[in-house]
Amino acid sequence: MISRGGVSTHRVRPPWRASRSVHPLWRTLLIVEYSETGIDPGRAMLEAIGKYVGGKVITALLVVSSAGAVIWFWKHPEQLETVWRTLKYVVAWIGFVLVLPWATIFVTRWVMAKDSNTAAALMLLGYATADAIVAFCLIGGLRGHNFLTWIVLLLGFLSAAVYNFKVCEYEADREV
Repeated sequence: MISRGGVSTHRVRPPWRASRSVHPLWRTLLIVEYSETGIDPGRAMLEAIGKYVGGKVITALLVVSSAGAVIWFWKHPEQLETVWRTLKYVVAWIGFVLVLPWATIFVTRWVMAKDSNTAAALMLLGYATADAIVAFCLIGGLRGHNFLTWIVLLLGFLSAAVYNFKVCEYEADREV
């Protein structure tokens, strides 16, 4: 109770300050003193609204693009067949790349016994060559590919070479 000029009045606390334990949702949506939470109330409210609206926008974009893809492939089934064939080849090539250095561990051990950088480089070059030969067999040869196909192939070969190096390095560290 506060007395003002002989008249007693009750100080009414706003509902968001009724207790010290405010629910986190209310803390972000209602104005709470900066000193109490350490969070700027205007910024917290804008962040909460941004997350909500952003989530709705992304969901709407995903639903519309998924529906568009379904309609497109329903109207053009030959393109869906081409996509599945390409994915099948990619998965087969990735499987080959993943298995090759593990299936030929004996080569890594032989190179380690040689203790030669030249032998290690030739082993990695052989792995990269085998990966490239399998990739070109799957896509039907060297001719008739556009620029994007060559870029994707180059990135795939580089990734496979790094993977082969890491597997051989792991095996060499395990043996030592």
